[in-house]
This record gives sequence, C-alpha cells and structure tokens, in this order.
Amino acid sequence: HWNSRGHFSPDSKKLAAATNLATIIVWDLLAGKRQAALKSDSSWITSVAFSPDGGTLATGSLAWTLATKRENGKVQLWDLDTGRLSATWTWIQQVLSVTFSPDGSSLAACGGDWFRPMRSGNARVWDVSTDKVLATLEGHTRFVTTVAFSPNGKTLATGSYDHTVKLWDTTTWQERLTLKWGKKQVDGVLFSADGRTLLASSADGSVHLWRAATDEEFARREWLAWRRRGTQYAGNEQWDRAAVEFSKAIELNRDDPGLWCNRGEAYYNLHEWEKAITDFSKAIRLDANYERAFNRRAKAYTRLGQYDKALADYRRMLELQ
Repeated sequence: HWNSRGHFSPDSKKLAAATNLATIIVWDLLAGKRQAALKSDSSWITSVAFSPDGGTLATGSLAWTLATKRENGKVQLWDLDTGRLSATWTWIQQVLSVTFSPDGSSLAACGGDWFRPMRSGNARVWDVSTDKVLATLEGHTRFVTTVAFSPNGKTLATGSYDHTVKLWDTTTWQERLTLKWGKKQVDGVLFSADGRTLLASSADGSVHLWRAATDEEFARREWLAWRRRGTQYAGNEQWDRAAVEFSKAIELNRDDPGLWCNRGEAYYNLHEWEKAITDFSKAIRLDANYERAFNRRAKAYTRLGQYDKALADYRRMLELQ
C-alpha cells in the first residue's frame, strides 16, 4: 500500500508525492518545477490522491509518535490553487488509502490500527462538499489496506489483509460481493478503465484478475441471496423475517412468480390473508399455470370465507395436475 504515496493528476500534468513523513510536494510536470509544498500536522503521510478535476489533493496519514501511540490518523483535503488545507477529518489510527469517486463528490478512505494489524479494519466515505460521513463499511476481519471506485462510481472495492476483496453498492452502501484470494494479503485494488476487470495485488508481487460483474449480474446475485435468506427463515417458521427477505428480493426481480408466491406464503402464515392473496394473484398473472399459487390462494380465500373463489382455484389446480 505504500506505493499510494505518489499520484499523478487526471490530466497527467501534475505529480504529488509524500517526500518525507509529513510533507507532500506537488510538481508541475510541464514546467518542470515544484508547484507547492504541503506540510501536514500528521506524523506520517501514507497516501495521496487527486480529485477528478485536479484542483484538490486528498491525503491520508498515521498520527503516531512514541509519546502518543493511540492518536488517530487523518484524512485531509488541500486546495491546490491556494496550497491551503480545506478540510480535516480525524478518524482511524492509521489511514492507509484514499480515493475520490469519479464525479469528485465523495471520498473513500480505509485503514486500521497500526498496533493491531491482524484485527478488523474498515473503510469510510465522506461527502466532500458537506464533510458528512456517508457510510462506514464494516465486514473485513483485518486491516483494510486499499480502496477503489469503479469507473461508473456505482461500486467501491476494498481490499484487506483478511485475503478478501469486498464490493460495495455506492447507492445503499451495502456489501454486494466478497471475493476470496487464497492466503494473499491484498494491498492494492484497481478497476480497468471500462470497469469490466478488477485487479488485486499483494505485497509478494502477485496479482489476481476478476471479471467485474455487470449491474444486472450484481442484481441477480443479490436477489438470489435475499431469496435464500427468506427460504431459510421460512424453514424455521420465522415468517415475519421471511417476508422481509422476500420483499427485498422482489424489489430487484419483480418478474419471478416464485418470489411472489413465497412472500404470499409468509403472509399467509402471519394470518395476513389479503396480502397473501395479492401476492398469489401476482404470481398467477406471471405464470397462469402456477399450480402451487392456485393452491395457496384457495386456502387464503377459505380463511376469508370466500368459498366460491376458493373452489374455483381448487378446480384450476386439479386441471393443472
């Protein structure tokens, strides 16, 4: 992760580098001269990153001396036109990596505890204009060493010493997927320019490539996960939780009659007969030959005393057998 202490601007006209523990030099490469020397009040600059427009530099740091071992590191923003500090966010003990979203509206950083690298770390995202924390992303079991946005800004990747890369939805900030890489400690992640490939690197010099999923593939994985959880809750007769999980799956895939039927069954067992009938009816509209949905809806009609409708459904069910 130490290679993030240097960074080219998006137009490749500037280079920012942490030249010693607390100073960042910004070079104008076209003029061949130093543009600015930024002196941080932190003990050790660990990472630098330009904003997409090249006007702001973000730095991450470790705030540590022998006398103050438990001080927190900082994420700082620098206005490159004035050379002045524009924002400081004190956060985790060591900030290891910082990166802007493609539109420059948010900044992600990651890290952990310098003295306990084998314990959990996390990532955090800020709104650059308001200084508001948008999300704290927890789930890694060790140091989080690296962060990277996808080119379209819809996904944030985090890499960790726990041998995994996690992908997060930047709309909900929920985890989309965990990618495992054997016993490798991940210290770098990067998306290809077209967003179709994700690269991870390790300190031993090895790299690993994954084909990045499309939004449609992510959605499919997510609704399958919600369905799986709903089915598990239903198997344990935790019908209220099952209904919640099936509802999440339906939000991502409204064309699967099985999801509607499963949620309908959860509602049925919660004695919410009318909701159950609505879901069973939706399943039947999606699949006019869905025997199970006719069977379940007939039972719900019976509970409501609507015996003529129940009889019609039972007849249709028998026709389909």
